[in-house]
Order: sequence, then C-alpha cells, then structure tokens
Amino acid sequence: MEEESIGTRRFGRRHVAAAAVAALLSALLHVGLFAWLTTVHLPLFARAAQTLRRAWERPLQVLEVRREAAAAAPRTAEEGLGSAGAGGGAAAGQGPAAAGAGLGQAAELLAVAPDRALLEPPLVPDSALTGEGSSVATPTVQPAPGAWEPRREILQVQERRAAEEAGVRPRQWAPAIERYRQAPDIVLPTDREDWLAAAAAAASATGASGGAQDEMWPAKIAEAGRGGELPGGTPGLRIGTPRRADGTELGREEPAAITPYRPVERLLQASVSVFSSLLEPRYRYYRIDIQRSGPEALPVIPKDILLVQDSSASIAEQRLFFCRVGWLRCLQLIGPRDRFNLMLFRDQPRLCFPDWATNTPENLETARRFVQEMRSEGETDIYGSIRELLKLPRTPGRPVVALLITDGHPTLGLTRSSDIIGQFSQQNAGAISLFALGTCQTANAYLLDLLSYGNRGGAVVVTSGRWDIPAVLDGLMTEISRPVLEDLRFRFDSASASEVYPVQTENLYLDRVLVLYGRCPRETRAVVFQAAGRAADVACDMVFTLDLEQGARAGSREIRTQW
Repeated sequence: MEEESIGTRRFGRRHVAAAAVAALLSALLHVGLFAWLTTVHLPLFARAAQTLRRAWERPLQVLEVRREAAAAAPRTAEEGLGSAGAGGGAAAGQGPAAAGAGLGQAAELLAVAPDRALLEPPLVPDSALTGEGSSVATPTVQPAPGAWEPRREILQVQERRAAEEAGVRPRQWAPAIERYRQAPDIVLPTDREDWLAAAAAAASATGASGGAQDEMWPAKIAEAGRGGELPGGTPGLRIGTPRRADGTELGREEPAAITPYRPVERLLQASVSVFSSLLEPRYRYYRIDIQRSGPEALPVIPKDILLVQDSSASIAEQRLFFCRVGWLRCLQLIGPRDRFNLMLFRDQPRLCFPDWATNTPENLETARRFVQEMRSEGETDIYGSIRELLKLPRTPGRPVVALLITDGHPTLGLTRSSDIIGQFSQQNAGAISLFALGTCQTANAYLLDLLSYGNRGGAVVVTSGRWDIPAVLDGLMTEISRPVLEDLRFRFDSASASEVYPVQTENLYLDRVLVLYGRCPRETRAVVFQAAGRAADVACDMVFTLDLEQGARAGSREIRTQW
C-alpha cells in the first residue's frame, strides 16, 4: 500500500510538470504568431484602404470667383424706407431695377401730407385690450330657486282583505285570588271523589282502615269540598305520595318508559388517539376505536351473507385459483343461524341459489361445487352485477353483508368509477354492508374504497401476491362473521364542534374494531357522543366521554389523512 501511494504521488507530480511546460509553449507560440502577422502583406486589403484614402483626400475645385460690393448705409429716411420696402424683392433676386422702383413708390407715399397732426394716439376700446378674456361673457343673475316639492305617488288599494276597523274583544275580569308564597306555578286538576275511591281501594287491598287516605291526603284537605276554601296551613303538615289503585306511585317513571334503548357501555370500550400539527394551529384530529371490553360480549345476531366473485377474463386463472381456495375457507366460517348465497359475474351475474340458503351440509356441498366450477372468461360488468344484490329479499333484524372480490376494472356497461359509486350507494341507502377485496396491486383502489365506504363496509387490496389472497380473505371473513349491532347512528355533542366521518358507519362486529375519524378546534378538551343501534329486535345505545388531553394517545399523521 505504501509503494502504491508513493507511485500515485509521483504520477501526480508528473502531470503538474507537463501542464506547466504545455502552458509555456502555448504562450510562446501565440506571441510568435502575432509578431509574424504584422509583417504579412495582404494586397486585397491594401488596395481597398488606398481607394478610401484617395476619396477622402480629393481637392476642392473652385470654378468662378466674383467680387460683390457691400450695400452702403442709407443717408435719408427715404432711402431707409426704400431699402426696407424693397429688401424682400432684392433678397428674392429681383435685381437693382426692382429695388429702385420700390424706393420711388415709398417716396411718393411719404410726400403726401396728412390731413391733421396726431399729437395723441387714438383711443383703443376696452374690448380690444381684453385679449383672450374677450370670449368670457358677463355672468347674469340667476333666478332664486323655488320651494322644495317632493315627488308624490298615489297608493291605491286594489283588493280589500282586512276590515278597516278591528273589533275590540271584550275585557275579561278575573276574580282576585289570594296568593300563597312558595306555591307551585302549575297544579294539575284533581277530582276528590276519584282520589278517595283510589285511597279506599288501596286501603282495602292492604287491610287498613283509613290509613291509606291519611297517607295520601291530610284530613283537612280530604274534608274540603270541591270549590271550597282551604283552611289555613297547619304546622307540620305532611302530604303523602299519590298512588294508583294498584298501589304504584303516580308520576313514577320506569327506565323502559323513558327510553327504549338498552345501555351497553359496560360491554364495550372506546379509546382515542389525537394528532396535532403546527401547520394547522386551529384544529386537532382524533381517531376513536370502539371494540369489546372483555370476554363478556353482546349476543351475536344472525346475518345474511353473499359471496360475490369476479370471474371475467381480467381475473387471470392463476388468481382465480387462489380465490377459489379462499371461498372454500369462507364457507366453513358461516354461522349455524346464518343464511348465505354465492354469485359469480362476468357480463351477467349468476347465483348459486335462487334465494337465501340455510347452513346445512347439503347446501354447503352445493356451494363448494359452484366454487369449483368458476372459470376466468368474458367481459366485466361490475355495476350491472352488484345491482342484483338489491333484488334479494331482506328480513328485518338480520343484517345483510356482501363480500366482493374483483380487480375493479369494468369493461362493459357503466365503466366510470364515480358513476358506479354514486348510483349504487344511492339505491342501496345503507341497507347492505359491502366489503371489497382487490386481487392485485393494480386494482382500482379508488372504486373499491369509496364503494365500500359509502355502503357501511371497508376495502383491502392484496399487494404482496396472489398466493396471499386466501389468507386475506379468511381474515376479512372472520372479522365480519359475528355482528352484534346494526344500523348504527352516531350523535356528537355540539359543544365540541366536531366533524366526524364516516357519517354512515359500519355495523358493529364482535371481532372488528369500529373506527371513526374526527376534527375539532384545538381548545376542545373532551368529546361526548352517543351510538345507537339495534341488536335483532332490541334497541341499544352507548354513551362515551373521551378526554382529548389526559387519556388520549399520541396519534400519527395518518389520522389527518384518513379524516
């Protein structure tokens, strides 16, 4: 290594020396070249320069020289006037004769004597001295303005719809009633006989004589007749609780009578993650995860599930093979009380069963044969095929879930993604929960995401390879196999000024986390929301209060992106 470095340094020194020698030789060569060029004679350029020099040095030739006598100064006024009057003619080249004629005429004019001597200059009128101001007219007096007269309009009633004179209602006099301090503002009307009858019935039911009446009303109140005056108050007067004939208290509210919802907060838990950015100092973003809190869970409700497979030529046979493997796994995850059906579509949809099929061994075997017969061929009509889902009958209390496998590239029928999303979502109106799975990295993620997002579902795209399709499909089927609440509706408090999406959420599944994304002002400290849904025929709700500062986890930038 040392010998190599020494050789490198020597090689570098040689380059420097060679460069210096080359620069010196180049300078000497250029100096010699310029010295030689000064001695070179070029005939062509020399002749051109000589021709120009001769043109510049051409002598001035004078053809004729004449001497002219200078004009003598005039000795008299006549001569001066004559020269002034005839100067223009002489200057114009009229000659001495013309000049002499002019002098003679001027002399004759001056020889005539004036009529009288003008010792003072003539008077000049004022208008002649005004100059440019002569065009300005003398201002005239304007007439005085008259009194102001406003514009008048006539308002004429075309059609009379109200009486000219409103009728005055007769005044009603109310009798003076003695007022009692701390008396209730509103007193419900009571019937003494009905109360006494109810008290007697309650007393006979309990085997007491008069005890119920004394408990319901004091003696003085019971003795007072209808329309009579109530005697003065008695110290220590106790009014009992009014009861019905069956002994229950009047005005007592049962929880079932107040609200039809069943609280389920103890079975679920909600956690929040918050993300704040310096780029948006006015807002903060949060994510809410709702899932079961422990082994004790809500009862699973039966569902109707439809497995939909795109078997057009855009799904290559290699990918369709792994899709068939995944569908065979999904058939094993159908619940015992669930109903199911299968559909494959190309340019036309095809169902395995004409209606929902129950989970029986015979139906499962028919479904397996239907999966094994799937082949890749034909065009792709996504909208025309999934529209057939809306024709399947729906049973109240049973959520309908559709699982769609496709690459998201339609070639027939409605092909624009936005049109497919808008029309199907409008016709579905959240009745069917649609989940989508993209089979390849080039799948139309825009169509799959928004189609499932607008129909209470979610989407996933397999980007690792077709061999992972069965595992991804099996995991998605496991998450949605046990629904517990359907038709969920979220209501957030107005004090937090939150904007939460999605507005139409998924159903609540026992094995799938329900995710919400929201944005609120940075000064918001807590968020309160209620989620109401149905579990079969039972209405359930949950109310959560989430602290955005103390109990919140720090989130990532993805929260803002997903919002």
